[in-house]
Amino acid sequence: MGLHLDGARHNNPHDLAVDGKGRVWFSDPYSALPLRGPQIYPPLDHCSILRLDIDKPVGEWDVRRMTDDTLEPRGLAFSPDAATLYVTDSPAAPTDSCQLRAYLVKDDGGLGPAVTLHTFSTDYRGKHRGGAGMCVDSDGNIIVTAGGVACGPGPMIYVFAPSGQPLESHPVPADAPTNCTCGGKDLATLFVTTADGNLFQVKNTRRKGVAR
Repeated sequence: MGLHLDGARHNNPHDLAVDGKGRVWFSDPYSALPLRGPQIYPPLDHCSILRLDIDKPVGEWDVRRMTDDTLEPRGLAFSPDAATLYVTDSPAAPTDSCQLRAYLVKDDGGLGPAVTLHTFSTDYRGKHRGGAGMCVDSDGNIIVTAGGVACGPGPMIYVFAPSGQPLESHPVPADAPTNCTCGGKDLATLFVTTADGNLFQVKNTRRKGVAR
């Protein structure tokens, strides 16, 4: 597998999504925890969405950089028709805003310019924790894990329409939800993970996941 991009090793992959052509897209933010083993290769000088493309004649994977405007991308998910890639860009710096973005997937496999669907707020205690992970339901709505106890409304699950309009918000009974996915029978159960190791199962959400 091609682990290097422009002579440097990738950072710390956070989330991934596979498209209909078998290409693996993944977010690649920094982490305070070093990778295991000798630190031989320097880190990248950017945090981007990367993609693994297989070279079928050779049978090896190549890493390609797909965004040049992300600061610390976390979650990513495709729309049901795979024509749009949604990304949560959640930089830690207090001066940088956390956003939910949409990128058009072009016919040549590249991405169009980012459209900001939602910007997470700040309050007197500081910037709210932005989106971490997400999934998309069969109606195209975007389900995002975000927030924490440090500031803002707390740990939450948000549901946004494809336009970015907020539809729902639901508190999570543990700090820092990290990711979510639809599974179980008929993909009608929402599973939610948190930073301290919890796994929640949420039934009767009236939403279903997308069968890929």
